Amino acid sequence: MKSVLIINDTSGTYHHGCHGTSQALVRGFQARGCMVRTMPVNYSHHAQPVVTEEAQFEEKAFAEQFHDTNILTSVLMEEADLVVVNMEGTLHRLRGSARMLLWLAWYAKRWMATPVMLVNGSLFPYGKAQQPQSADDQLAQRLYQKVLRVMDGVVVRDPISKQVAEQMGVPVQQGYDSLPLFLHTLELDDQVPAYDLCLSSGVATPVAETIDYVEHALTLGLRCAFVMGAHRQPALEDVAALKALQAHFGHRCDFVNCADEQRFFSILNKSRAILTDRFHYVVAANFLGVPLFVGESNTPKIQGISGWRVGLWLKKSHFLTLPNRDAFLQAIRQQTADASVREEILQLSRVNQDLAHHFLFHQAHER
Repeated sequence: MKSVLIINDTSGTYHHGCHGTSQALVRGFQARGCMVRTMPVNYSHHAQPVVTEEAQFEEKAFAEQFHDTNILTSVLMEEADLVVVNMEGTLHRLRGSARMLLWLAWYAKRWMATPVMLVNGSLFPYGKAQQPQSADDQLAQRLYQKVLRVMDGVVVRDPISKQVAEQMGVPVQQGYDSLPLFLHTLELDDQVPAYDLCLSSGVATPVAETIDYVEHALTLGLRCAFVMGAHRQPALEDVAALKALQAHFGHRCDFVNCADEQRFFSILNKSRAILTDRFHYVVAANFLGVPLFVGESNTPKIQGISGWRVGLWLKKSHFLTLPNRDAFLQAIRQQTADASVREEILQLSRVNQDLAHHFLFHQAHER
């Protein structure tokens, strides 16, 4: 039985979209006969010692210090036939979590001599820019290049990331986020409440902005709900937005904090439309065929998947221009679902596991 170690597992944190995309990876490898171990995101973002200098990637003394501080991690890496790094949105700029994820991938490959693949994620080393703009960006470019060029495979979830990687001289495979694979097998509940509009917070969304959108929805006479949920550790911005919105609106708006993923995705599925700038809400709504009003996130990741539209997305700001309920209904009626795009999305989602499966059961024997 082949052994896979998945690093940066988000199953229990942030929101149920992250849960679904990580679980799709876990279940996909298990279905292919692999033993799967996981390393949670809380560890992969905050492991010690922290990489602070470019030179540390090549320093044997630093690698030994990391080994002695993280013996269990080192053993799991050594025992694995393949380390799979679940990128999601972690790899942008050189913030601490990005540095650590790059280091873990490098450490497993360079110092533990274990094959490593990076899958299911975006690559934005320069933030929203697609070319280096500063000395910090040039440092990011060097470190991303250094790590990605020695990987045994890289799968990105959007074409912009693919273009950025290729500009750095890094060959990558075009995939998609894994969440549709999870949704494809999830039994949705039709008995959940039906809303005209479901809204979310976002990592780049001020609470005051969310309040403005809810106010406008209520002015249009829409039944709306703020929807969030996670298994254990919800996104801090979700918690802050929930508290502020409850204080501002009271009973004028519904607040749905879902304890399980079935209820969460069932509510999104039954909504007339979703207004969000959160990536996994967009992925879910797009796959489920729910009309969308979409904003921008902290990187171009949503823009990156806009080429695979099941229906016509409208800009989030367009919602504020709608004068009445009839205009809202007319706007969402224009978003007709395209089943052929759904199937394309599923095929691209499978690339994350397909590349690793080929390596484990074919390519590894050829080496």
